[in-house]
Amino acid sequence: MISDCEPIECFWVRRFLSKTRKTLPFKVEMIHSKIYYLRRDSLHKATTTISKKHAMVNLEDL
Repeated sequence: MISDCEPIECFWVRRFLSKTRKTLPFKVEMIHSKIYYLRRDSLHKATTTISKKHAMVNLEDL
């Protein structure tokens, strides 16, 4: 296969891609953790608001 870049340039591109592949799981994990904490916070805020506005909250088991 004929490459468009010089051997030195290809080495740097491969090295960059390798580093990117190593850091990608950490970035995905950070995004997932942010989503988790946002959902947790919004649920906490919603339940706190409901409990402060209403004297009694009933739950049914269907």
